[in-house]
Amino acid sequence: MPHSITRAVRQTLSHLWHMVFREPAPEAVLGHIERFLFFGIGMVAVKLVSAGAQVFVGRVLGPAGYGQLTVVLLLAGYFAVPIVGGWGLAFTRIAAQETEPKARLAALNSLLIVSLVLCVLVCGILIVLRRYLVIWLSLDLRLVHWTIATTLLYAWWVLARQIAQAFQAWRTYLAVEMILSVSLLVVVLVLVWGDRAGLFPVLTAFWAAYALAGLGAAGFMARAVRLGAVLTHIKPILRHGGFMLLTGLVTLSTYSLDRIILHKRLGPESVGLYQAHFMATFGIVSALLAIVLTYLFPLFCRDGSGGWRRSVERLSLLQYPVTVALSLIVGRFAMWLYDYPLSVPLFVKEPGSMSADDVRVYLQDKLAKYKIPERVDFMDAFPRNPTGKILKHQLKKMGL
Repeated sequence: MPHSITRAVRQTLSHLWHMVFREPAPEAVLGHIERFLFFGIGMVAVKLVSAGAQVFVGRVLGPAGYGQLTVVLLLAGYFAVPIVGGWGLAFTRIAAQETEPKARLAALNSLLIVSLVLCVLVCGILIVLRRYLVIWLSLDLRLVHWTIATTLLYAWWVLARQIAQAFQAWRTYLAVEMILSVSLLVVVLVLVWGDRAGLFPVLTAFWAAYALAGLGAAGFMARAVRLGAVLTHIKPILRHGGFMLLTGLVTLSTYSLDRIILHKRLGPESVGLYQAHFMATFGIVSALLAIVLTYLFPLFCRDGSGGWRRSVERLSLLQYPVTVALSLIVGRFAMWLYDYPLSVPLFVKEPGSMSADDVRVYLQDKLAKYKIPERVDFMDAFPRNPTGKILKHQLKKMGL
């Protein structure tokens, strides 16, 4: 960035800080904000592409298919937490405190060992419990199998992000994020062009995107593996990671358990509509906040005096008005892109608003699969004779 632009950015930030907090901005904070702007601009571009991919997939699949896809991805996120969630954050903390690159690679080596062992363990448990998951989650067995496979590839992608964050290799982090969004969008476009854009082909597109994006950190992994088995960091990773694992599960539950419950109670179409509303409002805002937290987490790990925490606590006071403003501005436009009906009281349906998918979803656990009707027609009333009997010959004339 040219020096004149850098100076203008610093002066603007300093002025805004003084205007909001009535005191001069700390030099260290200004310096990091400048560096964050480079990372942040790249991440905003990534999130825009990612949001575009989400909206496009939602339009292609429709509410019911998008709801099923949402449930699979949310479950994959849950199941991946024991594989990489807490342990990856603990590794980020350890690596951020190390100054020697070889020490960071040794910590990564230990993380890979922990993740590999837990990957085998988690997959084994899911395979054993797969028939129970069909009952608990109201999914068919094939979708449960695809969820398990999605879990593995999702964990691979999350691991790549955590490695890039721990090494503060922000270009690699941007590459991992961008490869996922762009490759997903490209593959789904190809599926639409070939008239193959169903639920399972789109899930395959997610597989390909996760696999390709995870390769962005393959160089770090290869260098760590060449060190041989390093066990010195396994104990601190497990010690710190256990608490972070529980925190991650609680956070993820509050963030997405609602859609799992809605799928079981109301069916996939309602989940698809809910997810579209969620992504159009809080989903976009949370993605922007995640950019800030991703950059700040390694700084927190090295912060012995607590200065960073105090600065961020002051800045966090602005998140609520920003959240409301962005949701109002962006939400309606995003729902227009989805081409889904906008619902203020989301699941209070007007009379006559039930769709054919609603009927089929309602009958899924009440009729055998072959008895579920392929065609559903809606009428205000059946044609009847004066005695109240249905006139079947008139229904035949109507093609029913």
